[in-house]
Amino acid sequence: MRFLLYFLTIIIYFGTLAQNGKSQRMYKKADEAMAARDFKAGKELYKKAIEADVTNEKAYLRLAAIYSLYRVKDSALLYYEGYAKVTPPPKINSKIWLNIADLNYQLGNYKRAAVGIQKVRLSSEQSDYIDRLENNINFAILEIGKGKKLEIEELPPAINQFQLQYFPVMTVDGQSIFYTKRNGSARQFDEDIVFSRLNDKEWSNAESVSENINTTYNEGACTISADGRMLIFTACEGDRVIYGSCDLFISYKKGDNWSVPENMGSVVNSKKWDSQPSLSGDGRRLYFSSDRPGGYGKRDIWMSTNSGTSWSKPINLGTKVNSSFDETTPFIHVNNQSLFFASNGFTSMGGFDLFLTTKEKETGWSYPKNLGYPINTYQDELSLFINAEGTRSYYSIENNFSQEPTSKLVSFKLANDSLISPVSYVTGIIRDKDTKVPLEANLEMANLSDSTDTYITVSDSLNGRYFLVLKEQSSYGVFIDKDNYLFEDLNFKPTSRDALKPDTLDIFLSPIKKGKSVVIENIYFSFDEYTLNQASTAELKSIVRFMKNNKDLRFLIEGHTDKSGQASYNQQLSENRAKAVYDFLINLGISRDRLDFKGFGASQPLTDGDQNVNRRIEFRLF
Repeated sequence: MRFLLYFLTIIIYFGTLAQNGKSQRMYKKADEAMAARDFKAGKELYKKAIEADVTNEKAYLRLAAIYSLYRVKDSALLYYEGYAKVTPPPKINSKIWLNIADLNYQLGNYKRAAVGIQKVRLSSEQSDYIDRLENNINFAILEIGKGKKLEIEELPPAINQFQLQYFPVMTVDGQSIFYTKRNGSARQFDEDIVFSRLNDKEWSNAESVSENINTTYNEGACTISADGRMLIFTACEGDRVIYGSCDLFISYKKGDNWSVPENMGSVVNSKKWDSQPSLSGDGRRLYFSSDRPGGYGKRDIWMSTNSGTSWSKPINLGTKVNSSFDETTPFIHVNNQSLFFASNGFTSMGGFDLFLTTKEKETGWSYPKNLGYPINTYQDELSLFINAEGTRSYYSIENNFSQEPTSKLVSFKLANDSLISPVSYVTGIIRDKDTKVPLEANLEMANLSDSTDTYITVSDSLNGRYFLVLKEQSSYGVFIDKDNYLFEDLNFKPTSRDALKPDTLDIFLSPIKKGKSVVIENIYFSFDEYTLNQASTAELKSIVRFMKNNKDLRFLIEGHTDKSGQASYNQQLSENRAKAVYDFLINLGISRDRLDFKGFGASQPLTDGDQNVNRRIEFRLF
């Protein structure tokens, strides 16, 4: 029996030596293949070296390095962990454990990542990177432990019909979706903007947005205004004028046709990369991502403001929003308060996560909040879009763990405790008061209790229609003007929360004629006083702008009261109120020879009913 055991031991020993010899020969041939840049052969020879000897530590490390180079993370992890299994613990460098922890984190194996980071902590190695990775791993484990569930639905094949689709945006009514598509990742496949319509609860096959916009080069990452008539997108090459590596372009829809796009100019665009635009609901603020100088990281989020005639020089949103890494794909909800974006610079589940920051009056923006699991995962979550009602979200999920990446557009229902504050909707047609012909006119709605909440739009040149998204339960002063027409001034409080059934406010403008007048509905005085209320200033500034654009017009400012009180007192009060308006306009640069004022007391009532209607300021052409 002893002889038999001895004999078997000898056989195993010499067999192992022969196997080790074969493994070393395979390993040497693999090194030679790699030196000759025959990477495919080298990779297979390293695998054969491991087959011949499962303890060949160097072969594991070589394969781990190769797959890391090719970004095949699961295979890289397989061989790093294989190395750790066959190598005595004292020989394992802390950097190997760090790679194991990092790859497990990137692949969503958070508990295995935690084990790896614990091994790193046993060494003396310390760094901000290690601290950040450990924080991310702990955050991910905590998020998954909350047990939240999310029913993520892929959008139908009519939309997800390409290898890559991303950057979804929708019209406010939810009836059209616009997004970027690409048929492959190779250079010969260019990006285009496509759209699909919802017809009888079914999405149509995606089609090109316009031949004026899409070319044989790249066009993508678009945003569309609330009324669906302004499109801003990114182009990086081709026959268009481009200031940097990628620029922002703008196109306007007139009737059913999109105009030839124009570069937004050197004030907005830089000599660097400017992309991924998002328009606010009022169309006045444009958010986008850029790697231009002056930022805090690699790519930052910037904002440009439309004054009504031009776009301002962009400003950086600051260190609360922008990290030292990348912030991309900003999306500002139509409520103008909730800004979503993707970042790999804050505590996250892995890759790019989606975050929310909220506009704050005093401090600018709140500290970004990670939307958490299961919205965020170990993969890249990008280009979030939330519908106007705040009930459903859309974004792209990318798979970058293969040599040929893919992406899909998905959707999920938001919880009852929605991330979005509610909004209201208003639409209407602006017409000539005499002929009833639709007009293209400027319309401004200013929140009477919040001077920062102002919406500006232009009605369609063909049908006169406009569409706005407003804060719910807020009162707005409405100012409308057009060349050769007397301005109109109204008061409006929206109530509709259904984009398909918006409030309707049709507006009629009178051609300029001597004697025509308009009641100014948004000028306020305290009872028995003639000092202008602060809420009146926005409307009066609009009138100043109108008069500066129409230098030949002269107005009599008429003051009127109700019939309560003595006639002489009402006469004096009405004149004092008219003079207060007169003085305000003079102080803002309107010439005295273009204005006059007069009080009429209660002598010219508009109605015998509601006396509030009779208390008014009226502008009359003379």
